[in-house]
Amino acid sequence: MRLLGIDFTSQPRRGKPLTVARARLEGDVVVVEGIDELVDFAAYETLLRAPGPWLAAVDHPFGLPADFVAALGWPGDWPGCVAHVAELGRPAFREAVADFVAQRPAGAKYLRRRTDQRLPYAASPLNIVNPPVGLMFAEGAPRLLAAGVAVLPCRPDGDPGRVVVEGYPAAVARALIGKRAYKDGNWRGGRARGELLDALAGRVAGTYGVSVALPEPHRTNALLDGRGDLLDAVLCTVQAAWSARRPDGRHGIPPGVDPLEGWIVDPDARLLG
Repeated sequence: MRLLGIDFTSQPRRGKPLTVARARLEGDVVVVEGIDELVDFAAYETLLRAPGPWLAAVDHPFGLPADFVAALGWPGDWPGCVAHVAELGRPAFREAVADFVAQRPAGAKYLRRRTDQRLPYAASPLNIVNPPVGLMFAEGAPRLLAAGVAVLPCRPDGDPGRVVVEGYPAAVARALIGKRAYKDGNWRGGRARGELLDALAGRVAGTYGVSVALPEPHRTNALLDGRGDLLDAVLCTVQAAWSARRPDGRHGIPPGVDPLEGWIVDPDARLLG
């Protein structure tokens, strides 16, 4: 099976590209074949329209908290809500979120989706500053809708050969090396990145059930990348593989999940809470 691990950014450019790890799943080994850096959304949109079969794990929220959507009177179905956000545009979306958050009481400003509650370190999609995951939703979700891919669990009736699930590479990193920081913008996190790479090369059957074959020069590049973007793309392929290997065919998404909000495919999100 072909896998894609996508480290998303709301403003791709040469200094901060959108990073894509291309891999194939051979039994319980994720074989990384290449890592690409996309400097604009046009290249990403082309990628999403590439013929299948493939499964991609993308690192951005697929949905918004249902209570937020209801409070603003936006469409309550995922395609309708995403189309509404696309029509609003980024500035108006940012303003709507900022106004809503400003009116919330201290300590409860950022509503979280059910899947975010399962992973307590996950940021709310209403966070538009640091990290700006809300803006990542506003840029990413409309492009998934426009591409006609099957977005699980939000829009499962898209192209069955092009399947997209929501990834969160920090969950894989925590499962392997705990809370150690591997992103620092320079070499200081190199030891943690090295430990992550070593753990990926070993067998992680207790959590994800796969190992990763990451050839040179990609391993060295990931080790030296202080931003952690190259490594995050690889970590997303692990979640894609875990999702693809679920024996119940649900891709690691529990029953009863609200398709408006989406779901992070990770064993911790499935089992906790």
